[in-house]
Amino acid sequence: MLYIGTDDGIYRWFSGTPWPIFHSLQGRSIVGLVSPGGGVLAALDSVGRVWESTNNGLEWRSIPLPEGSGRPTSLALLNGTELVVATARPLALHRRVIGQPTEMDRPSALARAKRLEEIMIGRAKSLASRVRGVAGSATMERPAGKLYGWTPMTLPQAGANGLPGSVRLVTTNAGVVYASVSGEGLWTSADLGDSWSRLPGLPSDVFAVRFTETSIAVGTSDGLYLSTDGGQTWVDSVAGLENARQIRALEIKPGDPKSMLAGAAPAGAGDG
Repeated sequence: MLYIGTDDGIYRWFSGTPWPIFHSLQGRSIVGLVSPGGGVLAALDSVGRVWESTNNGLEWRSIPLPEGSGRPTSLALLNGTELVVATARPLALHRRVIGQPTEMDRPSALARAKRLEEIMIGRAKSLASRVRGVAGSATMERPAGKLYGWTPMTLPQAGANGLPGSVRLVTTNAGVVYASVSGEGLWTSADLGDSWSRLPGLPSDVFAVRFTETSIAVGTSDGLYLSTDGGQTWVDSVAGLENARQIRALEIKPGDPKSMLAGAAPAGAGDG
């Protein structure tokens, strides 16, 4: 069975059926979709909302992102149990266990916490005012934003200023997190984002990453590359697409890694 994210919700296709059948989230444009099985689904829509279902799409709930987060750009599954989300402006990576309750699921507790925060902020402002009256200046920082069940991850230290331009996509395989950084290639972390390393030998822009049992396939701004040693060395495998070396979409047929589908364009077309 295949799940398909469309401009009008999620569809699914079964072997032997001529057309995909509507599944759920009708009327929402789906730009990201993952499923570890067992009726668990997570989706990202075009307006930046993260959705989660634990009963095969019969019911969905919108998962709040950490307070102050930017717009989600990509999502992935880690070890079949944790959802990883990349956001932009501000750049961030977060992860959470799928199905885990958030503060939004406990309105009374959330209301009490909000009221307590208001009291503490009021007291801090009063104290800051008294300090300004004595010392002439004071700075008060707002308490850290709510995480709603998310755990922060570090970012690849890419770019001239040590920060990536944007995390174009995030994906996982066998417990390893892969992050495509705009203009800075493909990075990996085997320790949940505590440390990152850039995979050598790839163009600066990576648009698609797919895995088989023995290899990694990567679609880039200048070719399709394959690696059989975990990404340490790569083979340019764009034969037949010499005039369309920009690979923005890539899929591998399950059970037949030699069969691939590629969305290709001339190198340099529509970079961004």
